[in-house]
Order: sequence, then C-alpha cells, then structure tokens
Amino acid sequence: MLKSRLFIACLLLCSASSSNKAFGQCADFAKRYTLDFQFSDSIGMGAWQYIGKDFLLYLKDTVPFNGKYAFGITRMYVKKYLETPLQPCIGQNIPLCTTDAKEGMLSITLKTRNLINAELVVRGIDQLETVLYTYRTPILNDNTWSTYTSKFPLKDAALLNVSINLLGGDDSLHQVVWFDRLELKVDGKEPEVCDDNPRFSYPPVSTLTTYPLSLSEPYTYRNIPDIKKHSILAIGESIHGSRTMNKIGFDFMKYCIEREEACLMLLELPLESMLAVNRYIQGDERFKLEDILKKEAHSLFSNKQMGDFFRWLKGYNQGRLQKVWFLGIDVLNNFIRSLELVNYFQTINQTAQLPVLDSLCVGLLNKRPFDELAEMIRKESAINNLFSEVEYQILLHCLERPADALNTQTASHSSRDYIMFQNTDFLINTICKNQEKCVIYTHFNHANYTTQHLALGENASFGSYMKKAYPDYFCFGVFAGEGRYLSKGGLPKLGFTESTLPNSIASSLESSLLQHPNDYFYLPSPPSQLSLLRIIGNMRRVYPFEAINLAQRVGGVLFIKQSEAIELDAYRTEVEHLALYWQKKQQEFRSKYPEVFK
Repeated sequence: MLKSRLFIACLLLCSASSSNKAFGQCADFAKRYTLDFQFSDSIGMGAWQYIGKDFLLYLKDTVPFNGKYAFGITRMYVKKYLETPLQPCIGQNIPLCTTDAKEGMLSITLKTRNLINAELVVRGIDQLETVLYTYRTPILNDNTWSTYTSKFPLKDAALLNVSINLLGGDDSLHQVVWFDRLELKVDGKEPEVCDDNPRFSYPPVSTLTTYPLSLSEPYTYRNIPDIKKHSILAIGESIHGSRTMNKIGFDFMKYCIEREEACLMLLELPLESMLAVNRYIQGDERFKLEDILKKEAHSLFSNKQMGDFFRWLKGYNQGRLQKVWFLGIDVLNNFIRSLELVNYFQTINQTAQLPVLDSLCVGLLNKRPFDELAEMIRKESAINNLFSEVEYQILLHCLERPADALNTQTASHSSRDYIMFQNTDFLINTICKNQEKCVIYTHFNHANYTTQHLALGENASFGSYMKKAYPDYFCFGVFAGEGRYLSKGGLPKLGFTESTLPNSIASSLESSLLQHPNDYFYLPSPPSQLSLLRIIGNMRRVYPFEAINLAQRVGGVLFIKQSEAIELDAYRTEVEHLALYWQKKQQEFRSKYPEVFK
C-alpha cells in the first residue's frame, strides 16, 4: 500500500508537452484513447490504465521524436532497500462500433532499455466480457525506435483489449520504455468513437424495474429483497472519495446490523490498521477515536461518516453479549504492517505492562520473521489472557500470513485481491461460525464478480474469489450520476483535490439512470450488455468511462443522482503523506526501544 501511494504520488511530479499531431489516426479517436501517449493533464494516462510493480515514474525523453518528446516509464529509486524492477502493465479497452468488422491491425512504436521481457497483447472481448482470442507480439529490448504490428480477427468482438506488459531485471541498470504512438485500423479504416453508438447504449430507465430508496431514511433498504436472501453482502462503490457513497456504505452496514443481525463488518482498509478500530467499538478505552481518524485520514473514506458510524457502533455494542466486529481486509507492505502492530501492542501495554509485549515490538521493529513472533505469542500465556479467543486467532493470522505479495518482485497485481480474499475467508470462518450476516465495503473493482481491470488482462478480483468460495456472496454496485469527489495527489503532502465528476456520456448507464424520478433507488438484475459507465479509484481520471457488462459483475445497482465530495477537514488538510507519518512513528519507537537501533 505504501509503495502504491508513493508510485501514484510520483506519477504527478512530471508533466508532458502536448502534441496536436495524430500520426494518421482519426484525431478525435486518437485523442479519446490517448494513442499518442501525450498526457497533457499530468494527472494520469488518459484512457490508459496501469498496474504492476511500484516505484514507476513517468518522464519525457530528452531527444524529440516525431515532433514531440516521447513519454516513458522507468523505475524510481527511493532507497536501496526499496528498489524494484520495472514491472508494469498498461492497457485499455477500445469499444468497436461496428458489428460486422472482420480484421483489425494494431501497430505501436516504442523503444526500450534493459528489459528482460516485453510484449504487446491484443484480446477480442464479446458482449458477455468473454475473451474470444489472444494475440501476443514480442517486443525486443532495443534502444532504438521500433514499430511492432499485430493483425487479428474481429468477428463477434465488441471490445478490443490492448495491453503492454514490461519486465525489467533485479539488477541496478536503468530500466525504461518510451512510447511514441499506437495506431489501430479496422478493416483498413480508422475506427470511430462509440459514445453514442446503439451497441453500447444503456436501456431507458423507464423500461427497468427499480425500488425507491432514501438517504435520510436508511430503513428503506427493507425494499431490497436481495438483502434478506444472502448472508454475505458487498458494497462496491464506483467512485472513491465520495462522501455520499460513504454514507450509503455505512448506513447499509447499520441497517444490516440492526435489522438483519449482521455480526461482521469489513472495510477496504488494512487488517492490521483496523485492529484498533475493533478495540474501540468493543469498548476498550485505551483506543481513542481521535487517534484512529487522524491515522486513517490518508484513506479516501470520510472521517465524518466513519467517525459517526464508529461512535454509533460502540454504543450499539455496549451491554451486548454478542458484539459486532469491525475489521479490515486490505494488505500492507511488511514495514508498515510491523509498525501498525507495534502501535497496537503499545496501546494495549499502556495498562498491561507486559515485558513480552515490549519484546514483540522489538522483534517487529528489528524485522524478526513473523512466524517466530507468532511462536512467541503461543508460548506466552500472559499474552493469551489479554485477548479474546477470536482476537487471539486474528493476531496469529496477521503474523502467520505469508509475506505479502506487495513485498515480492514477481507478484502480480491480483495478489492483493487474493490476500484480501484470504483475510475475509479467515474472518468469516472465525467470527461467523453460525452463518451470521457479513457486510463488506470496498471499491467496485475489488467487489465485482470477475476482474479488477478488464483492460489489463487476467487479474482476478476479490469478488471473483469470494463468489467461487461462497456462492451466497452478493455484490451491490454503487454509482452516481453527477457531482463531486475527492482524489489523492502527491508528495510531500497527500494533496487531496476536490473535483467535478466528468459529464456522463449520452449512451452511458449514468445518463440513463439520471432520468429516474427518484434521487436514490435500487436496480436489481441489470441488463446483460456492454455499457459505458464511470469508474474512479484513488486518482482523478480524465476519461473514467469503461465498457462493462454489469450483469456479469454485480447482482444489483444502488444509484444516487448526486455525489458530494469527502470533506477537506483538519485531518486531511494537515495530514502528512503516509510514508512520512510512519517515519515519525518509527522515530518514536526508536526512543522507546533504543536497543533495536544500536
């Protein structure tokens, strides 16, 4: 998580010069899909999406080519122990307007330096998001500009998936790739932008069955029959940084606790970070809400919505024998994972005063293997007496879980979602032993049933693992018609930015559902077809619309017409970047445990 945030922050440090030259491609089409790799907005990669190994930095080539300074990707050096090989994947899905196209041709011009492997991948995808074929074209490690071409059939394809996979070595050589342009031809002609094409138009809302809901009256969720039918429910928000979606998520949790006797609430924040929250809501006075909210101000969840919910849940739990649990499912790199556990043990030790907890903290700071620390816990009965049986098992899980994929050099991006699934699977089997209801709140890209990013090849989502292990798993996608949201910026501060949602495209889901008479409603069983809809994660996207078949991804849609941005309160305006926050925490730990740093 730390590395990902540093990577995203570093992405913003560079900007690129813009070019009006479309290199033979239809100007509108090339601009819409950023085929010339000129990212003049300097907030991302236009229509391109990206995943992969962290510490990537976008930069301009120093020598102009084709009348512009080409944009490139290299690995970034922060400290020696944080060096990683270049290992990104960039990609996008290009909608095909015509239904009778026969052949496509794709060419890309680029140059590389010190890469072990690289390839251009083209996939044809049909209306059900099924991959029809895959064509791979090797890219040579060549520090001269070269063009690579791939030809492929287009029969039955509604989307053309284009991705570029890159892999550098473990050595210290400068690893970089520069991009000049990508050109696409369909049956020898330049394709058209499909924004208003009937092939991707969402049905008129008047033809759809819906259930009215109310933001001011959460009990209207009783209108949704799917809530009662399923014991594992996921809320997948399509926009991070929306206070309105946060309200929907936490109100939904509250409803399921009060009316459906749900016993486990899970959030897309790290498991180790949320141990403190769970202590707070179960009545441990050593854990202060103010400290929790200050630390979690690095996230894109509203402090007000979270704080109000945590206070309510603490009151709800008082006097109850069977308390509700609130935990995280996300992952951290081992450095911050260790510091979160140290912070947790230190808070408990304010009154426990157990030397063995100090020893655990020293071991974590000294990078002692996690399995050895788990064995230390097992041998100390005094530690066992500090925790309930369930919490004791959770602590062992935190320590015995295999090294996070975020720390390995060969891990794929989907490893994060698999670890999220492992955490969730463990927590459900440990806490919901009588099949009590569980609610999971995360981003749509994680919660949905199939993939994180269809544009980036095979990267299974958290929800796909859940659906396979728990057929009862049911996902609600949450979408908004218009409004504002908060996104993250770069170092040295997080630089949160409030932005307006890009206007909905005429044929999109948002444009159709905005015509509904209700401001908030539920759409069960969305139509099975590819449609354009808006997806935004941590960072602002210039073109956030993706062609997705919602029927393959979710069981139903919660739609709100207006989104309000997460508040820029004192927590966020004063918060330091997560890395700097934990550097200061480490200094505090140095003072308390000087023997670790001799």
